[in-house]
Amino acid sequence: MQQPTRLIAAIAAAFAVAVFAAPASAMPGTLVVEGALQSSGGAAADGAYVVEFALYSVPNGGTAAWKEGPVKITVKSGRFIHVLGSVKAIPAGLFKQLPKGFLGLKIDSDPELPRSQLHTVAWALHSASAASIACSGCVTGAQIKAGSIGAGKVGFTYAGAKTKGGPANSALDVQCTGCVSVAEMKFDQDVDLGGNALKAKAISATSVSAASFLGDGSKLSGIKIPSGECKVAGEVVKGINPDGTLKCVKAMDPSALPKDGIDEISNYLIHNQFVDKTCGKSNVPIPDNNPVGVADTLTFPDIGLAQKLDIEVSLTNSNLKDVTVKVFDPNNVEFLLLNKNATGKSISTAFPGKTKPVKGDLGGWVNKNPKGKWRIVVTDGAFLNNGNDGAIKSWCVSIQTLSNKKVQVKGNLIVDGAITSPTGLEIKGDLTVTGKINGAVHSSGTVITRWGTKKCPTGWQHLYSGQAFSTHYSHHGASDIECIYPGNTGNSLGSSSYDLLYPIKTDHTGGTNWKGGRSVFCARCYTPDKAPCYDLLGSDNCGKGFKAAYRGWAFGGHYTHAGNIERICLERDQPDMSASSGNNNIYASKIHNNSTSTYSYTNNRTIRCSVCCRE
Repeated sequence: MQQPTRLIAAIAAAFAVAVFAAPASAMPGTLVVEGALQSSGGAAADGAYVVEFALYSVPNGGTAAWKEGPVKITVKSGRFIHVLGSVKAIPAGLFKQLPKGFLGLKIDSDPELPRSQLHTVAWALHSASAASIACSGCVTGAQIKAGSIGAGKVGFTYAGAKTKGGPANSALDVQCTGCVSVAEMKFDQDVDLGGNALKAKAISATSVSAASFLGDGSKLSGIKIPSGECKVAGEVVKGINPDGTLKCVKAMDPSALPKDGIDEISNYLIHNQFVDKTCGKSNVPIPDNNPVGVADTLTFPDIGLAQKLDIEVSLTNSNLKDVTVKVFDPNNVEFLLLNKNATGKSISTAFPGKTKPVKGDLGGWVNKNPKGKWRIVVTDGAFLNNGNDGAIKSWCVSIQTLSNKKVQVKGNLIVDGAITSPTGLEIKGDLTVTGKINGAVHSSGTVITRWGTKKCPTGWQHLYSGQAFSTHYSHHGASDIECIYPGNTGNSLGSSSYDLLYPIKTDHTGGTNWKGGRSVFCARCYTPDKAPCYDLLGSDNCGKGFKAAYRGWAFGGHYTHAGNIERICLERDQPDMSASSGNNNIYASKIHNNSTSTYSYTNNRTIRCSVCCRE
């Protein structure tokens, strides 16, 4: 026999119920029930099934007033028919006891299907009791003379005929007293027609469900379809309220977004979730066969509330089956991570992210601040050499936090406006800014001194031009070379006992493109987008990522002079030799003796130089 469990959910719950018409004295006490079975895919079912039928006075629960079965029914092309009472007779007076009747159907061992209500025709069985009615003075048909009653004089309905004196000739001729037309149908609960179509002029119901409606639904009545638009500027329709009005919300409702949702709405380019990690000591030896073991402590900083917490452990041992690992949190609560249950000679994992602890729930730290001291204890319980057996390679406390103080941008950042940073700005990657970058401590960019010319490099802002001054080569004062702004209007002083500055001029310029006895001019220059810069002596080729603002030759004070004048990079490509003045000489620098140097230098060569700035 086929198993019906694959069909039960698709069996139609509505049955065609009829009664055989017969004289009251010969009422058969049976009802005919018809139904349909379908598979879960909608196909008609075939085969033999064991079925139980029952009659109830209520649609749900209660005790059956009558039962029949189990009986075997045959289903062909999805249809079946069975005569109720053919196995167990239905008492004629049964329906007198039932104000309403409901038919229950149970297939094989599955639960009973939803019950179907029986209507008036079933109570016709009760008419069988008319056979016991005593009649006194009754007139039978044999006592009525033919033609004594004229159809034109007496009106009556015969088999529902609308015409007087004769039976109904067609369905259109049937008159029904107390019947409900399709146009007047009302349902106070859902009606399941088993997938069959329902056609009617009007349906009034508390709820109507259907797989689809034919047409555009414009003629549906009793359904309030909201119209109009949101009245508050910037709001959009989110849904429909229970009363049928529009539910309006802000076009971008921040409260509807999760606090960690910035990555999803930014195509995973912006993040405010961070993983912070604090680690203990590394390569801590594990004593062999020692019940005390080895311990290490780390202090986790006050970072914030943890969305997730892991203890990362990496260790080695000749046999991890002998190793126990415990961790104690800032509240001195113990978490047993390993208890001689690992294998092999090394392990590197995270608890509980990758490996579940043997005992303890680290998830209890979610939404808490894990700041404070964390301690790990590792013991080796078996003998190897009573020395050290392996080591704690590393161990860390790692938490994921949701920050409201910082964001991370993955990829290049292009800013059209200004960037203001009160505490500094750290960028890993490219940053393109068409506006300014301002900081509370200092502004971005850099300032350089270009020695040997009054001009700034191309693209740099010219702050001022001047001339190089320094302490006289024979004095013992400060030796820095300064770019002095011309036309100073300070107070008049005497000729001695002060910090005396003298104009710089070139001397012994061999090997360079400078002429001797020439004044050294200078320019102070600024750029907002090239920082930092550094002086490079020995080459005019800057390192990767840097570009020379200008190139030159190294010049400094003579080695025999008392005033050791600062060494500078004197312009090579655009030297200004228009003036010849000064009494404080600087000389071309050169390598003199490289016998004790680590690298290979050539003696008696001029030294190239450059000022290199970040591209």
